[in-house]
Amino acid sequence: MTRSRLTLLLLLASCGGSSSPSTPAPVPNDGAFAFELDPPALDVHVLETGSIHVLVTRRAGISGPVTVSFVNDAAGLETTPVTISGEEGTLTFRVTESAALGLRFPVLEAKLGASAHRETLTLHVGGIVGKAAAVTIRAVTGRQIRQGTGDVVLDVDGTNLDRVTAFHLGDLTTVELPGRTATRLSLTASVPHGAAPGPKDLVLTGPGGDTVTAAALVVTAVTAGPTGDDDAGRGTTDNPVRTLTRALTLAQTGDTVRLLDGTYDAAHGEQWPAVDLDAPSPIPAGIRIEGQSRAGVVLQGPGPLAPAIGLYWTRDGSVAQLTIRDFGYGVLVTAGSVAFRSVTVLSTAGGLLVGGGAVSAADCDVSGTSVAVFAVSSASVSLSGGMVHDNTAGVQVGDGSPQLTVAGTEITANDTGVFCGGSAAALLDGAKVHGNRSHGVQCVNDSQLTVTSSELAENAEAGIWFEGRSLVMRGTRVHDNLQFGLYVAGAPAKVDLGNFLDPGNDDFHGNGPNGMTDQVLDVRTPRASLGDPNAFTLKGTQLNGVVPAPDVYPGDGTWPYLNSPYFSVLGTNNVIRVY
Repeated sequence: MTRSRLTLLLLLASCGGSSSPSTPAPVPNDGAFAFELDPPALDVHVLETGSIHVLVTRRAGISGPVTVSFVNDAAGLETTPVTISGEEGTLTFRVTESAALGLRFPVLEAKLGASAHRETLTLHVGGIVGKAAAVTIRAVTGRQIRQGTGDVVLDVDGTNLDRVTAFHLGDLTTVELPGRTATRLSLTASVPHGAAPGPKDLVLTGPGGDTVTAAALVVTAVTAGPTGDDDAGRGTTDNPVRTLTRALTLAQTGDTVRLLDGTYDAAHGEQWPAVDLDAPSPIPAGIRIEGQSRAGVVLQGPGPLAPAIGLYWTRDGSVAQLTIRDFGYGVLVTAGSVAFRSVTVLSTAGGLLVGGGAVSAADCDVSGTSVAVFAVSSASVSLSGGMVHDNTAGVQVGDGSPQLTVAGTEITANDTGVFCGGSAAALLDGAKVHGNRSHGVQCVNDSQLTVTSSELAENAEAGIWFEGRSLVMRGTRVHDNLQFGLYVAGAPAKVDLGNFLDPGNDDFHGNGPNGMTDQVLDVRTPRASLGDPNAFTLKGTQLNGVVPAPDVYPGDGTWPYLNSPYFSVLGTNNVIRVY
């Protein structure tokens, strides 16, 4: 209700008061005092007590008590007149079950000696409701309960609780315990694994409507932090456990493990999975691990040469906002679908190793490793945003048929930026692969590579060194690589830099020792007879600012042999078909 004030100055006898047909005639007064009702309008329910604050202002030289009472339309309102000797007082009244519901206009009269005045109170009377004055959780200090705690008991103290007909505690299942009275109601609430974190409001329903106790219980993630205790901590934000190791024993499918800022290491009780064990302990299925902040939460390993794993997954889960450093394996995933977001991995022998399952990494940073990202078998890896930089090896996929997607990721200052072997399939979309010490991208064996809307620049050898099975490029810039723009060797089934129906719209420039020649170099294995003219196609692609003239350009084995100033075909009977 909006707080407002209505100041009623009692006028001289010649001035009238309120003139409602439902109220008595105004009582003449001599302006000896004024009184104020606060509030002038009030909501109250049956079986509740209402109160009206009364302020009194006496005329100079006037003293004596002021008596205030109901004088009209007060049926069902039990009250005792209040006498105000000073400047303020409170008139209280109880609404009985006989009180009429709805809008009421009881009249209050104030008297000081022979002076009196009457004023109408706007009163809305509602039906009976149960109200909670206090809610406590047994055996718990505070209101926080972690996911997976199970049943907890809430004691509700208040009024008219015997009239409550229903109750709800957010989305939690609740059951009433025996022994309810008018002033106490006890409930069992179930907080299962996977319960949605957040405040749970207690809603009590009575004949007159609902009353709400906000955040009567707060569900938290399973929480660990530097101030926690693995033995005494309950795993809540206000009473955390100390280690990730302990938090993972409390969590199950659907739970979130929340790590507060701090260092998590063996010195503080962490027990990291060991690479050399036959069966290292993985993280339970369906767990979300979330750090308070990316730089503030550090999983600290024993060193990059130690056989320890920072995070080991064999089932579904996710990780967000933390740093993993100084492990043999920073992250190992062998099965399941695992999502990483805003994770930093550094100073590990292996950064993100994927032997199976599906891994997505958004806005992640991997640096200072022997191999940053490594995927084999039928694993699927998706990188979006973030950086892979300053590693010995950057991103490597092979030994099986893994799938790699790199979208908007920067890959720089590694030996080779991206390496594809086996029967891997890789897609670079909006990637920036630059400044690597060897090739930007290298593909061998039966691998397939698709590059769209990307940039491959300033790598020490080739922008792309391709000896795989299939290469498709669209809308990509390849420039200022020190040895080659695109080097094609082996016996690929397809190299498509644009075809008759679909222009490549690629841009090769500034590649090679002098930046002017051989933006594309075809050194495929010579063939016994003239090869398929469509095995290597080019359309709508610029080579140092020039679009080659449509033709079929064969190679005759001569070294060097320039079909044009900007690309060469060396192998006998191989051709580049320019549309």
